Amino acid sequence: EYFSKESIYDNQITNYFRDIAKYKAYKFPLGGGSWNVYKSTLFNFFKYYANQQRRYRDLGQIRVDEFEDFLKHEMEMKNSQDSGRKIKSIDTFDNKYSHIRSFFQILNIKSNGFDEEKNQLVKRMQLQEEMVESIELLTEENIELVLNFYSNRKDAVRNKALLLLCLSFGLERSTILSLTVNSIKRDKLIIGSRELVIPKKLQFLLEELKEQHKLNKVKDNCLFYTKYNNQYKPLSESTINYIFDTVSDIDKSKPLWKKLNTAHIRSTLIKKLFENNYSLEEIVYLTGTDL
Repeated sequence: EYFSKESIYDNQITNYFRDIAKYKAYKFPLGGGSWNVYKSTLFNFFKYYANQQRRYRDLGQIRVDEFEDFLKHEMEMKNSQDSGRKIKSIDTFDNKYSHIRSFFQILNIKSNGFDEEKNQLVKRMQLQEEMVESIELLTEENIELVLNFYSNRKDAVRNKALLLLCLSFGLERSTILSLTVNSIKRDKLIIGSRELVIPKKLQFLLEELKEQHKLNKVKDNCLFYTKYNNQYKPLSESTINYIFDTVSDIDKSKPLWKKLNTAHIRSTLIKKLFENNYSLEEIVYLTGTDL
């Protein structure tokens, strides 16, 4: 619809997507996982805005309250009974404000009200108290953001597999270090007397990790390893900490990312399992936690 004569020449709403393309060229010339998240916010907002205005307006005329109307509209749509994906985290709005503010800054557009502190903007949304959850870091959106972040860095397969193992089973660092290639038996993770079913996405990553193990001729039988002085060595607890610490590079202005570690993931998983009606016995078996 944005390539029609009306959209290009008459009401010119196609220009919004020209502006997004210009922003991408400056900020994310190589694309990548982070760009996909920003793109989602920008495309959804300008589709909404074009539908509301039915004409192109100079970017400097867009007001912050109009963006907030979009956020409320999106929240109502996604939180409707017929929608499978719900907005439950205040952090989601914080992210979307970051995306649109970056858009204005990179294109050097004097924005209408977007310069106010993000926490004040989020407060104005008047979210219900139950939506402000302690587990806001591990939203589906943030997990995808971390996986995309790892995809563009060294040791991508190892780091993504490690993250998904923690998200699936709440593994502690000592358990991670004890895993060997033989701990993976087809679709099962063997930890002591426990046999845990591995999710499909994680299965593929672990198989790829085992293939890398063979190609690199790693002598040690450990599942996770690192390269140091041209030698492959088992992962250490400090390296695990570093893998999670690097996530703060996604957005250094957000201290939230510094909370990401094995302990936070483990405690969050246990709470989520309990909230989703898993029995205490099931939680103990799945996570290996003390009753």
